[in-house]
Order: sequence, then structure tokens, then C-alpha cells
Amino acid sequence: MRLRWLTVVTVLVFAVPWLWMERATLPNPMLWILRVRNQVPEFHITLAISPDTPTTDDTIVLRAHVSDADGDPVNSAQVELQAFVPGSQDAMRRLPMHALGQGDYLGRIHLGEAADWAVDVVAEKGWHSVRQRHSITVHPSRAAHPGDDGENDSDDD
Repeated sequence: MRLRWLTVVTVLVFAVPWLWMERATLPNPMLWILRVRNQVPEFHITLAISPDTPTTDDTIVLRAHVSDADGDPVNSAQVELQAFVPGSQDAMRRLPMHALGQGDYLGRIHLGEAADWAVDVVAEKGWHSVRQRHSITVHPSRAAHPGDDGENDSDDD
């Protein structure tokens, strides 16, 4: 029995200081994760819309180009568009964008409300994710304003 206690005490005397010293040199896993995450290059997103001045009747074509910090195209990313009217109770509209290659992604959406829409483009690849906000002003339908096309609506003829 005495030999067991002596063994336990000996192990504790030598092991505890060693563990204490090793603890100070062990890397913190969260710091390692953040260090690895920060090595992933930053993404940049440009967004082109067509038509330039959309109306409530238009289906808007959105083309996003995703590039890294060096300007190289980012392929195989998950790119999503999120559109909403700030301050409105309407639900957010989400649209996954389809990869075209060379860092280009395409999506089509119909925004049926005349308003200033906030459009977030979210690109994710691996450990990195970026969100970039754009705005699109959707104008009322031209059919909603008779007479704007230059025709005379009066019955005076």
C-alpha cells in the first residue's frame, strides 16, 4: 500500500509541473481556427442588373462577379441574393445564384413592389463568407400611368 502512495506522489510531483508548463505552450484551439480563417483571401463582389431602371413588370437579371483579393475569379462558391425593402414587413426574398464560370453568377428575380430595395449578395466558400449590400430602385409599371407614353387620352377628338 505504501508503494502505491509513493508512486502516486512521485508521479504527481513530476507530472503536475510538467503539465503546468506544457499548458502554457499548448495553442488555444480558437486562436488556431481564427488564424486559419484569416489566411483565406477576402472576396469582392460586383453586381450588374438588367434592365438599368427596372419597373414592377420586369424580371430583373442580376449578374454577380466574385473575385479574391488578388482579383482572381472565385469559382465553386455558394452565392445567394437576399432582397428586401428596409422598414417593410414584407418577407425577404432569397434567390440562389447559378454559377456561370470565371467567377460569374446569375440570377433572375421579380420585385413586384415599387420601392428602394436593399439587395445583399452573400458569397461563401470554405471558411470564408462575405456579404455586400447593393440597392435597386424599382419604379412603378408604365401601364400604371396612362398618358406617359405620349398618347392623348382625352375624348375631345
